[in-house]
Amino acid sequence: SSICICSLYQFGSKCYLKHQTCQFSINPCENEGQCVPNDDRVALDTFTCVCKEGFFGERCENRQTRIDIQFTDESNLPILVHLITAYESSTHLKSTILKQIKYGQNQVTILTTNTFHLGFVEFLPGDYYLIIKRENVIKSEHIQTKLLPNYRCLFINELLNETLKSFHYLHRVKFYPVLCRENQQLMCFYDEIYTCICDENRFSNCFLFDRNTTYNCDQRENPCENNEKCFLANQTCSSSIKCLCSGCFYGTKCQFTTEGFVLSLD
Repeated sequence: SSICICSLYQFGSKCYLKHQTCQFSINPCENEGQCVPNDDRVALDTFTCVCKEGFFGERCENRQTRIDIQFTDESNLPILVHLITAYESSTHLKSTILKQIKYGQNQVTILTTNTFHLGFVEFLPGDYYLIIKRENVIKSEHIQTKLLPNYRCLFINELLNETLKSFHYLHRVKFYPVLCRENQQLMCFYDEIYTCICDENRFSNCFLFDRNTTYNCDQRENPCENNEKCFLANQTCSSSIKCLCSGCFYGTKCQFTTEGFVLSLD
């Protein structure tokens, strides 16, 4: 026997029946979202809104935060954008977004539904730049920032003299509060364990931020091809695995390559 595949707003064994849901004169989904009827075997009067890029929510009523990052130099390297949400009584939450800078461009755009206090750009294999810093989270906004050299977070050894470098770690950490005051242009610095932000009063606000957890997915179950590495885009979601492609590889699993392709000068 034949099976009928119905169009979006039809249902039934012969597709003769028509959903009344989503046939309103006014679209129940906001911001030009598409109204899609739910499975008729579940309910006949419910629907789901499919949101356009840049919007989210049950009715697409919320606008995603947009971050435009402009670079001073052209680069086609991938970057990682780390967004950190701070909590007073629990561990800070970090979400990571992978972005490839397209050839000939010096700007990338990030869209996110996350609220956050801090934003870092990481150039592999380990240069960090502080691009966003605020005390209170904002649900939705448009952030435009330019990546400047003084936004780079310095490794602690770049700030300490030889005497302080020789101190035991616990003794050395006691000098961290004065580093922001001694270096007025400094925005952030880090050591093997902590990352510290210079606040408006030039005090050092330090928190745990293990940079070695970039590749924090189980590499034994690595889905990435061509020996590329994977990482968790969200620390609380084990299924948020992303592949970081290098060189001439690309694709969601780094399965494609541009090797063997050349431009003709004819």
